[in-house]
Amino acid sequence: MIPVQRSALPEDVEARLAALTEEVADGADSLQVAKRAWKRHSFRRDTYPPVLSHLKEMAPGIDCCMYCGQGLADTVDHYVPMDADPVRAFSWL
Repeated sequence: MIPVQRSALPEDVEARLAALTEEVADGADSLQVAKRAWKRHSFRRDTYPPVLSHLKEMAPGIDCCMYCGQGLADTVDHYVPMDADPVRAFSWL
């Protein structure tokens, strides 16, 4: 694992992630709610880009998986798989 120092996201991004987490937690089928929210246009437009940008600032020049160290890291992924814990799908921590 490549160690990085995590910093706070902008407040508006944190608020959107918290709202998504609440939506998933309140859903009857939290996994399906999380998967739909992950694909939602507003998430892809308003939340995903600043999170990805923040990750790139935290680890400049590192274009590989932060956990296994292999492959091109061009997406935001989950440390805990969404299938295992959908409520954490939008957790920055």
